[in-house]
Amino acid sequence: MSDLGITILCLDQGIVIALENRLEDFIIASAKEMGISLNEYGFSNDVDSLHLEISRMRTSEKLLRLLEDLTKRSRRFKELREILRRAEKGECPI
Repeated sequence: MSDLGITILCLDQGIVIALENRLEDFIIASAKEMGISLNEYGFSNDVDSLHLEISRMRTSEKLLRLLEDLTKRSRRFKELREILRRAEKGECPI
């Protein structure tokens, strides 16, 4: 999963799922994968600016719309969703 920026560790005590970079890096890479600019959603394409924009806001409609679109269309987000589903069932997702 390293090509997607996701690391998974299956341990006796549970499962650890980590993004290899910050969430903002993951979002930007996913948007680029889809061929879209985050400007279309009212966000910066710069990782540090995006971090500030997300951390300063409460959940907003534009953030929810971006995440919904990424979940539907981005390979990274689709894979992350499947990993989380399997982990929730107690399965090691690797």
